[in-house]
Amino acid sequence: MKNTATWALVLGLASAARPTAAQTSSAPPSDETAVREVIGRYLHGLQFNDVASLKTAFLPGAKLFFVKRDGSLGELSQADWYKGFEPNAGKREEGDLRIVSVDITGNAASAKIREDYPASIYTDYVSLLKLPEGWRIVNKIYTSERRAKPAASMPSKSRVLSFAELNAESLASLVPERTAFILANGPIEEHGPHLPSGADTYQCEYAARHMAESLADALPDWTIVFLPTLWYGVDGANLIPDRHDIRGTVSLRGTTLRAIAVDLGTQLADQGFRWIFLVHDHGAPLEHVALSDAADYVRQSRHIGMFNVSSIGFFDGDPAVHAAVVRRYSEAEHARIAFDIHAGTSETSAMLAVRPDLVSPAWRTLPDLTVHDLDEMEAAGKRPEWRGYWSAPALADADLGRKQVDAMGERWARLALRAIGGEDIGKLPRYPDDPPIPGVKRQADRSLAAQQTAERQFQKWLETRGSMLDRPPN
Repeated sequence: MKNTATWALVLGLASAARPTAAQTSSAPPSDETAVREVIGRYLHGLQFNDVASLKTAFLPGAKLFFVKRDGSLGELSQADWYKGFEPNAGKREEGDLRIVSVDITGNAASAKIREDYPASIYTDYVSLLKLPEGWRIVNKIYTSERRAKPAASMPSKSRVLSFAELNAESLASLVPERTAFILANGPIEEHGPHLPSGADTYQCEYAARHMAESLADALPDWTIVFLPTLWYGVDGANLIPDRHDIRGTVSLRGTTLRAIAVDLGTQLADQGFRWIFLVHDHGAPLEHVALSDAADYVRQSRHIGMFNVSSIGFFDGDPAVHAAVVRRYSEAEHARIAFDIHAGTSETSAMLAVRPDLVSPAWRTLPDLTVHDLDEMEAAGKRPEWRGYWSAPALADADLGRKQVDAMGERWARLALRAIGGEDIGKLPRYPDDPPIPGVKRQADRSLAAQQTAERQFQKWLETRGSMLDRPPN
């Protein structure tokens, strides 16, 4: 379960801002979704040097055309183009890759794509045809331009580092007052028959990378360091209807997650570092409480800036994303999407943008399961035929998903900059204080009771064991 506030909040608002004919393609929604999904695989292949993903987007005989420096026509075959990706296979390229526009008529389509990399900007125009096997890119033309190099400081990309890759001397060279750590966290949680159990975490890592790049751009004398991601969280959406038979959720007790975050934060503080930002996008209230407790304790006991930025304004939708969602879907489609907070339209869109290779093709044909609040979610989830999702995954749109996760990273970056600028953002309202969704406390109380029972059982067992961990030190 994740924060999809922008999508949920469009309920009842769609008719107030319907797009004009000039703003949208005349193609059926299924065709536009399919075209954008193919382009999403292309963008994923570019960003992650993933030839297999590129091959699923392009027709084998497709060619790439460009203008050489001498003004003559340049041409690349698929085989020659793919060779350029082999040395960096699987490596993520820093940059913002997005669809600018799509135009579809019958079985033909074209799209404009912009790729903003640290050193260059590419503009692509791709042509697609709808063949028996589906939409495929049949050719591409492109142009590129180099960015002007900044005169001062190191490029932002070189100031975003991975803690796990640094040695002692590298860490010793960091200036504590100008180093910000980012700790991303996400659950292992069932996400229906079409999304991976790590969906929240993949989205969080992507947004955290966007956050880091924004911080590095805004703070030219700072270094941003990623701590290894915490791949376990608290609770899963299948616990809303109390469906433990739906496999995929493997979670921690809230006290366990809190203890991990406290241990990491205090040790970094004791090494002299001053700024730590916790980020996540899981909707379970006990996860928010655990991370807020940990951040508050470390901040107050070690007098450093450690904040759980994700819980601040958790349900604040981004206006630009909201407008894009309203434009993209018809009133009838908004009614199908409805209350969308787990493995539905929004989250499937985000995963098509972030890791399309992990999204099962079944997403296109999954039936809707429309609900309007947590009570309806719980009732629908208790049905024997429930498959682990709600809303309308088949309406997913990769371009909207990318806008959504980018906006999330930008929100986190803005909050971090406010903290670095001297504001005590720990005093701002945060989820689940005064929860805005009815039923949240009921679900949290049920989960908390189960966690406390498990803790009591474990402590009772430990009393019979005499473990070294529980003995007083000599």
